[in-house]
Amino acid sequence: MSKKLKWQYFEKLVAFIFDKNDFKTKQNAVIVFDKQKRQFDVIAERFNIIFLVECKKWSKFSEAAVKRAVKEHKKRCTLYSKQLKEKTVLPIIVTLLEGDIKIHNKMPIIPIDKLNLFINSFEGIELPQ
Repeated sequence: MSKKLKWQYFEKLVAFIFDKNDFKTKQNAVIVFDKQKRQFDVIAERFNIIFLVECKKWSKFSEAAVKRAVKEHKKRCTLYSKQLKEKTVLPIIVTLLEGDIKIHNKMPIIPIDKLNLFINSFEGIELPQ
């Protein structure tokens, strides 16, 4: 995957992959919680499952960058999930980096080339809560 890909197209590609798997998607969604705005790169919903996706165009794997991204994304997702108690909210980070799916602090870090596989097998995968 080209690192020259614009971030907007990267987010469109992520949404497209979810769309092709029968999810309803929103890109660059701004949600207001208690007068606080939070932005989500992609929100993908199917049945009672909502993926809140943070797209990262990292050029290399950095433990510090992953920790920071996971911490910030968890904050946003916690606010979102409090509003939708009847649905399962799953925060994930999708990257352009190649490699295996990793779990950091209970959050999946998914290379874009593994996203379709993840979507098609996540119901059989028990993610840490």
